[in-house]
Amino acid sequence: MASLPAPTSDVSPASPAPAAPTRRRALLGAVGLAGLLAVRACVPWRAVALPSTLVHLTPSEARLFARLLPVFLPPPGSALLPPDRLPVLENIDAQVGRLPRPARALLRQALLALEHGAVPLGGALTRATNLSDAALADWLAAWSRGGELQRAAFGAVKQLVVLGYYGAPGAWPALQYDGPVTDVRGIARLGNQPLPAGEP
Repeated sequence: MASLPAPTSDVSPASPAPAAPTRRRALLGAVGLAGLLAVRACVPWRAVALPSTLVHLTPSEARLFARLLPVFLPPPGSALLPPDRLPVLENIDAQVGRLPRPARALLRQALLALEHGAVPLGGALTRATNLSDAALADWLAAWSRGGELQRAAFGAVKQLVVLGYYGAPGAWPALQYDGPVTDVRGIARLGNQPLPAGEP
């Protein structure tokens, strides 16, 4: 009796499974992504002209304040002078110089957090100074509604910007303000003096 041929299968051999990602491969990918994000976060997005007379602000701090001006100050077309026609950064620099050393150290930490916090937290994969005006306004609004430290940092930075602008005499005519009354009327500044006798 003739032997039957061995049965054959129409199923082709299974192709080898793709190699599972190794720890080394994953680590290299993470390092590459971190490097890409770091480069994108550190490369300046736009050139900002800074005054050469700044003493207390570092270039990165001054650049951040320069980017905050169009967000915090009057928009184009306003009756008020645009910030680039006033010594706003110089005024901010002088205010920072008058801060006590501990307060200045806290301000520098707040500026660093505000500048670089957009990378891991804001989803923009870039620094705050690299954001568009609209995105930067949204980022600042988020800080104004954030935790206690974020709100404090937002308030301090906004106060410096606003005082830097309205402290410039060039901004006063549009407000119909002719300056401190002590200067206008020639009143001597007495500083902190005790109340006259007989008054509570």
